[in-house]
Amino acid sequence: MGAILKIGNRLNRAGVESLKTNADGFTVESLTKLNQVKTNQKTTLLFYVASIIQRWNAPLLCVKDEMPNVLKAQNVTAHETTLKSLEQELEGIKKIAQSFDVRVKGEGDSSEISAFVHQASESVSKLREASNVFDTMFDDVRSYLALENNVKPNALFATMTSFCNDLNVIHSQLKKEGKRKQYRGVRKG
Repeated sequence: MGAILKIGNRLNRAGVESLKTNADGFTVESLTKLNQVKTNQKTTLLFYVASIIQRWNAPLLCVKDEMPNVLKAQNVTAHETTLKSLEQELEGIKKIAQSFDVRVKGEGDSSEISAFVHQASESVSKLREASNVFDTMFDDVRSYLALENNVKPNALFATMTSFCNDLNVIHSQLKKEGKRKQYRGVRKG
């Protein structure tokens, strides 16, 4: 990310006589736009940036390897909405179980229903705790990246996954180009 910022600042200053100041950062959403912007050589800006990084410090292109949990997290859905729905469903089941328990007082079946409701309540409670921890951690990420409060986890993770996948494809292309150049150099020698 730092290399992208540095290259972006150099590009912004190119050909300008004024003392333009450097940008302090860029939006996460702009990462996906790097693969859409074309340069004069009809390649993408992301390819151009990756080729420069390849020359400077090739291991920096292995972003995908550095963020395996982000790639897994792209599957995070609107967990809060789902959890609220689950909690509401559980409350409905509790009411039904209570009315059933009253009707069958003294019969063995009511204890099995009570055990199920109790176990389900504990599971949903643990999910709520995990959700609260996730929300706190995501708030920290949102703050660190200076994201708007309305940015949802799945949107951020999808953006990062798209960027990592695009960069991974370009990294593979650059490796192949390097091998071809190396092969041509060997054949000439």
